[in-house]
Amino acid sequence: MYILDKKYDNKNVIIDNTEIYNLRGFPMGDGRSFMIQGNSVSNINIMNSELNHPLVIRKVYNQYSRLVELITNLLLDDNDDDGASYREALNQIERFRIIVKNQYRAFLEKEELAFMGKQLSILRQEAGVKLMEIQNSYDRYMETSRRGK
Repeated sequence: MYILDKKYDNKNVIIDNTEIYNLRGFPMGDGRSFMIQGNSVSNINIMNSELNHPLVIRKVYNQYSRLVELITNLLLDDNDDDGASYREALNQIERFRIIVKNQYRAFLEKEELAFMGKQLSILRQEAGVKLMEIQNSYDRYMETSRRGK
């Protein structure tokens, strides 16, 4: 293992693997390998919060914007008779919330989490209300069809 440290005038310092595994940093590259001075390097973890914060924000906001676009399309879909798109929207919101909670919470600021949380809770509430309306109308239909027999 090699680590670049400014304290040693940018010289590579060999570190024991157990020290590396205990450190918490932002993994960069999503499994890709980079070529650095002719060597293939993978599993890059950025430890400096000044460096990893912009990377995390960009990654999370890209996922967030795709999620909001998907949910908006699902909520505006009028062809949904059984509420499958609303259930899918609720599932996607919960999945994103869990990912952010488990992977990115340590790297994001409280205001950024609150901003995303407020908007997602509004979308979740809207999907829940529409899903409940569909369920109620289905229940009323089933009740009137039973009475007619």
